[in-house]
Amino acid sequence: MREQVGPLDIWALHLPSERTLTDKSIHIADVGMLNFIECEKPRIGNIIVSNQENAPAFLQEGLIIEGLRQSRMVAFDYVIQPESTQMINVFCVEEGRWSDEFDGDLIHRAPISVIAALREQPSDLTAEPFKFTQRSVWRSVARHQSRTQSLETTSLSHMVRSYQDSASYFPFVSPSSYEPKNGQTGLVVSALGQPLLMEMFGNENLFAQHFQSIIQSVLWDLDEFTCTLSSNKDVLDFLRNISTMTVENSQEAFYQVIGSLSLKVTHDISEGKQLHSLAINHDHPIFA
Repeated sequence: MREQVGPLDIWALHLPSERTLTDKSIHIADVGMLNFIECEKPRIGNIIVSNQENAPAFLQEGLIIEGLRQSRMVAFDYVIQPESTQMINVFCVEEGRWSDEFDGDLIHRAPISVIAALREQPSDLTAEPFKFTQRSVWRSVARHQSRTQSLETTSLSHMVRSYQDSASYFPFVSPSSYEPKNGQTGLVVSALGQPLLMEMFGNENLFAQHFQSIIQSVLWDLDEFTCTLSSNKDVLDFLRNISTMTVENSQEAFYQVIGSLSLKVTHDISEGKQLHSLAINHDHPIFA
């Protein structure tokens, strides 16, 4: 089922019942749910996260953590178990700041262009992976710096706030105007007449907690606010291409790239079913 939401064309997706997670205890990580600190020897690419709650917290690729010595973006999907502490991989989204440590907390999901930068592939196979990806992320953040005229800051979270404080902040649609369908576990988002992403969760509870962030992450990247409908064929071809890809549930094979399409899948360890997947069309004009 398709629905027009401002400049976006959204298609609802549903997992079959036999592939749906029965565990309803996992929650999308939100503000104040987790504690973040720097490593004992602070470094850009890692921080420490603690979950003091009695339920697992799902920390997604692309979530921004503000504070600490610099703001970071989560590099991979993680399930942080109850009453546990774990080191996670991150990338800097505040180039140039390395200050005294401030309290860290989740803010929001990054714009989709910044998340897509996590998956760019170097043409030089000898390139050091972390340095290459970090430069890609910084280039994408710099694009938002020029779009928001936030020339006094390199912090992506500050740039996004400048969107929210401006008179033109999503004047055409509110992310909350989209209402999930009964049993919906995912969606395809099209913009400018082309499919942009497919995102799926293990059950409708997880999707309901996060769908507004998905829509918002796309809206932040739009410069053009007219809605151009995608053809049924384009969306079906997009989904068909995704279905041919295979991704192992590990950080070493965290995503697969075929042509302009990238896909990553995270599984729930206890049930062996899909917890979250995100496919991105890197040829989309939103990234131009």
